Amino acid sequence: MAATIWQDLENVTFSQRFIDAKGVRTRVLETGERGMPVLFLLPGQTGHLEAYVRNVGPLGEHFHTFAIDPIGCGYSDKPETPYLIADYVEHLINVMDAEGIEKAHLSGESNGGWTALRLATTHPDRADKLVLNTCGGYNWDENLFKRIRELTIPAVMNGNRDEVRARLEWLMEDKSKVTEELVDI
Repeated sequence: MAATIWQDLENVTFSQRFIDAKGVRTRVLETGERGMPVLFLLPGQTGHLEAYVRNVGPLGEHFHTFAIDPIGCGYSDKPETPYLIADYVEHLINVMDAEGIEKAHLSGESNGGWTALRLATTHPDRADKLVLNTCGGYNWDENLFKRIRELTIPAVMNGNRDEVRARLEWLMEDKSKVTEELVDI
């Protein structure tokens, strides 16, 4: 395993930059070439584009791939907003518009899957194929949702490393993958 997340990109041609998505400074990692089918990779709530560093290289061979830090996540801006699914959908549309992308394939994990699903149902002209991984938004297990809230809200609101670590360890099967670097991001 790489000593740092970024070593997974050692042999990948990529760019990382910030774009203005209607006033929201948004971090983007891009692979592949313009003219290829477009694919957006959407992490879960409090997630970040590093969730996809092992995927963007192989996917970039077939797609013009964008991994993003959604609004309020990672190194993207964190404006005062209720962070409803509609906010994530609007942000994704604003990212697509900023990049001049009319329609894209969407791959979302957890909250990112919910965002992809909602965008596809409310703006079907903007979404092509969907890949939904542990997608929320269609069926609730109240006990599971309660546990997610118990771990997510403190991690987001306080930014305390122990709370972030507890949430990540709960989410990941192999707890050894929860590195100091991952907690810091």
